[in-house]
Amino acid sequence: MLFNKIKRTPFAPFQFTRFCTSCETYVSGFGPCNYNKLLSNYFKSGFIREAEDLFDGIPERDVVSWSTLIHGYAINGYHQKSVESFSQMRFAGLFFNSFTMVGVLVGTAGLRNLELAKSVHGLIMKCGLESNLRVSTAMFNVYARCGNLSDSYALFLGLKKPNYVSCNAIVAGFIRNEHYKEAVFLFDQFRMSGLVPNVVSILTVVRGCVALGARTLCESIHGLVVKLGLILDISVNNSLLDVYSSLMDLDTANKIFKEMERKDIISWTIMMGLLIDLQYACEALNIFAK
Repeated sequence: MLFNKIKRTPFAPFQFTRFCTSCETYVSGFGPCNYNKLLSNYFKSGFIREAEDLFDGIPERDVVSWSTLIHGYAINGYHQKSVESFSQMRFAGLFFNSFTMVGVLVGTAGLRNLELAKSVHGLIMKCGLESNLRVSTAMFNVYARCGNLSDSYALFLGLKKPNYVSCNAIVAGFIRNEHYKEAVFLFDQFRMSGLVPNVVSILTVVRGCVALGARTLCESIHGLVVKLGLILDISVNNSLLDVYSSLMDLDTANKIFKEMERKDIISWTIMMGLLIDLQYACEALNIFAK
């Protein structure tokens, strides 16, 4: 079983690496770089139509232009267009880079097409990009989203230097496929191997704890949050509220709620929902009035 494989796998202390946020170094001045910057900004802002019009008007589309289009479609949920644009780019005779492939993989993950995922994986292997950490992380995330945890975990084990993104991603993959015990076990293994959980790590593993409904485990994560000084993060606080709401623990949830320096609509909604579930309708209305 996969869980037995995980338990048998020793994890050496991790030497964490950081991802570069850009695949190319842009220079100032006139030319394709300005088009590509503007294209990227349009996609980041969600202006899809404007981005498409701009792309169509670029006189000389290079690998960065196409990669930005592919990635932009993918992160905005236009997964089919992302994959189709990759095919068009190859038909135009341009060779892709790691940034291109991450965009394609994001699009493939959105489509949840296992056969397509395997085809893209084969292309990555053929072109020698499997050693790129960003590409490998995106690849095992695709397999997890397609429900193929065995291949996903095998790819993760092949990483030479896993980082926060890859470790959080594999835990999220197990949780997404409802393998909660394995996810929590991996989280603990990573901690013992030198990973100090960040906000994303906590938000990820909390979902598994809630699904398991194990009070001792939930309280352990709560203690870890306090120890790491993450208690001031509003998203972490909301996740803890959700934990104790799932446990129907009004006292602890109320304590966390009152001690929160900032509250958002999620905080208020969780507390009102818990009060209603426990049939404290008047108290819920009082919170709503605030």
